[in-house]
Order: sequence, then structure tokens, then C-alpha cells
Amino acid sequence: MKRSSKLAIAIAAALGIGATVAVFAQPVGMGGGMRHGMMHGMGPAMMRGAMAGGMHDDAFRADMGLVHEMLDSHERIARKVSNLPNGIRTVTEADDPQVAATLKAHVASMAKRLEEGREFNLFSPTIPILFENRDKIRTAIEYTAKGVVFTQTSGDAKVVAALQEHAVEVSELARDGMAAMMRAAQAAASAPSPYAGEQQRGIKALSAKDVQDLLAGRGMGLAKSAELNRYPGPAHVLELSDKLGLSAQQKASTKSVFDAMEARARALGKSLVEREAELDRLFASREVSRTTLESSLAEISKLQGELRRVHLEAHLAQTDILTAAQVASYVELRGYGGAGHSGGHRH
Repeated sequence: MKRSSKLAIAIAAALGIGATVAVFAQPVGMGGGMRHGMMHGMGPAMMRGAMAGGMHDDAFRADMGLVHEMLDSHERIARKVSNLPNGIRTVTEADDPQVAATLKAHVASMAKRLEEGREFNLFSPTIPILFENRDKIRTAIEYTAKGVVFTQTSGDAKVVAALQEHAVEVSELARDGMAAMMRAAQAAASAPSPYAGEQQRGIKALSAKDVQDLLAGRGMGLAKSAELNRYPGPAHVLELSDKLGLSAQQKASTKSVFDAMEARARALGKSLVEREAELDRLFASREVSRTTLESSLAEISKLQGELRRVHLEAHLAQTDILTAAQVASYVELRGYGGAGHSGGHRH
């Protein structure tokens, strides 16, 4: 396939997948979404990322439609960026009601993608940094009559730098539209693999943070199916105990659920790290075979399933401890009050 054709395909993929960027860099005209899509590199590598982003599902098609509209309307979008000592504040608006509505819809969709950790990135070097550190980012979104005011801050200097750099990327898209997308695609064509540097890891499949989280028994997003469907988690319930009005008995029961979950999660996390280290050793020493690979993956998969079950069961137990009113308060306090959180309290 000719380079120009590959570039065109990459651009098409980016238009739909980049949607996530808006959440981080302010709902810009081309929202973060188009902003530079999602994978790193060109051609096949890009397309693999696009497929991973759900190129053919309804959500993808809807987001791609919004991104196309923003690209086509970029000249009608006004954007102002202010760098803060600890982040950024952007105002992205349009006098055209339809364009303003598109900006808002894009931001709402991207906020949900970010909440669910569905990273999409084609040409932006900052998106991986932001997603990897999303727990260090504080986001505030204010919808105006003409668009969105977007503020993101962090206590981590590296994350602040990435937020501000990403804001520049988004502004270029808002200003130049498809021309900016083409520049980003061309730059990505010669970019190194996103895995560059990871060959130095002790366990190639796990970052240092992954290892720390596993050994500490942290949630790592494993219980999102519960958390985002109105099943509170014990760790956050303890953090919000005063605001939720927990009784002494409820607090004691919650602490018991948390302690049991953490102890089991730590044990499973330790075993999982050990199994991943062994798999890494098999490949590093060239001792791996189809038989040893199958056995190793079976053990890892079992541990991963058990670890997720431990976290999800803790949410079930926690929900039984709370009243329906407390569950509702938890949902609001955690910022889940928008669409997509249906269902009620169950015992």
C-alpha cells in the first residue's frame, strides 16, 4: 500500500478514535478526540490500535461522527488556553448552536471513555502519559451556552507538563483542522514504538506501578463493573464515611470487608507477579515452548480471574452494608450521577 494511502487510513482511524483526548485536553473544536487519535506509529500498528478502540461498534461510530463535525467546523470554534501553575484551563466555544452542541456531546462521551479507562491514541505523544496517570489528574467540566470550560490540574510535575503540551496539540487542531491532523500523522510515521524503553523492565508485561499495585492489593480498576453500576467499594466508602453518615457498626463491617479483600488481593497479586516474572524468564532465556506457554498462561489467567472476583465480591458485600440512600449519596459523591448508572440497591 502506498504511503499516502496508509496516511489516509490513519487519519480516518484517528477521526473516530481520538475522541478520548477531549477529556484531557479540553473539549476543543476538534475535541481531543480528533486530536490525534490513538495509536502510535503508522500503517498496521495504527490500525491495530484503531481496532482495539472499537472501530466498528456503535459508540465508535457516534464519536467518529462528532469528530468529523468538529473538523469540518473548526473555523467556527474559538478556543482559549490558560496555563495554571498546576495544570490548564481552556474555554472552547462556538456561536453556532449546532457546533456548540457537538462540542458538548463530544466532551460528555469522552468523559465517559476516560472514566472507563478506554484509551484511544493515534498521533498524540501525551495521551499515554495522561491515561497512565489519570488517577493523579483532577478534572472540572463546566458547560456554557456556547461550549465548555475545561480545567485539569495535578500535583505531579510530569503530568502538568503533559496536560499543557496536550493543550497545545488540541489548539493546533482547533486552529488548522485537517491540516494539523496531517502534520500529526506525518510526525507519527517516524515515531519510535510506544514500547521503547520498556525492554528495561524487570518484568516486561508489568510496569513498576503495576507491580506495586498488585503487591499492595489495590483495585487497579478491576471492579469497575460494580463501581460504575452503583455497587460501592469498601476503600472509598471508608474515605467517605463521614459524608455518608456511616454508623459505628457500618464502619466496622466495612473495615472488615476491606481488610479481608486487601489481604486476599495481596496474596493473589504476589502470586500473579511471580507468574508473570516466570513467563518473562521463559521468553528471555529462549526456553519457552507451546506447552510451557499454555501452562503459564493458564496459571496467570486463573490468578487474574480470582483477583478480579475478590474485588467484585467486596463491592457486593459492601452494598449489603449500606442503605439505599447511602448508595445514592456514594454515587453522587464519586461523580457518577450522570447517565449510564442505572439500577437500584440490592440485597
